[in-house]
Amino acid sequence: MKSIRLHAALLTFAVTLSIDAFGLGAILHLQGDTGDREAFFADVRVISDRTPMNQIFGPISVKEIDVTAVYENGTKPEWVTMRLQFECPSEIAEALGEKVKPMKASDPVSFRIGPGSYLVRRVDLKPEDMPESDWKESSAPMLMRAARIACNDIEFDKALRATVNVKAKTFDEAAFGKKIAKLGLPADLKMIGQATSNEFLDFAWSALWWE
Repeated sequence: MKSIRLHAALLTFAVTLSIDAFGLGAILHLQGDTGDREAFFADVRVISDRTPMNQIFGPISVKEIDVTAVYENGTKPEWVTMRLQFECPSEIAEALGEKVKPMKASDPVSFRIGPGSYLVRRVDLKPEDMPESDWKESSAPMLMRAARIACNDIEFDKALRATVNVKAKTFDEAAFGKKIAKLGLPADLKMIGQATSNEFLDFAWSALWWE
């Protein structure tokens, strides 16, 4: 029954989606056992360039994407919204003919938690600011997927637009998977029509954890 619920929720993406008018989210990663499950979602509508001005022509750019973690366990926050920043190969430097190290599918990512990140306490549903973090390196699946969306934001957007037929209300999931696999993303990455933290929370409980 749960798989039917999830399938129906994913179909909503194809039936109601207009890329410019509706929310767009990606299910980045699911983990944990019943009672302690966690779901990680990315809002792919806006990827921000946070490259410092004095590094704008350098080989590395900084891209930011909002990632929300929703927690089932009552001792953990209701959700956490992280403005994750990643070091990416610079598109500007590459366009200028500079040598830029490409991001391979298996490469770990350099990331930090940026300003504006927060958690929502379960006890009173009040937001609490999260501190910014130093730069770190990680091979965690969630972070590697978020980085590859952020660092390849233009190509990721092109892949979506090429495989969503708004008039026919269809989404060619197989074709989309082939395109994003070239970016180092799993071909079975699931897209949903939700994009805000509240919507991700509802989706996790109604489609992923509904029993």
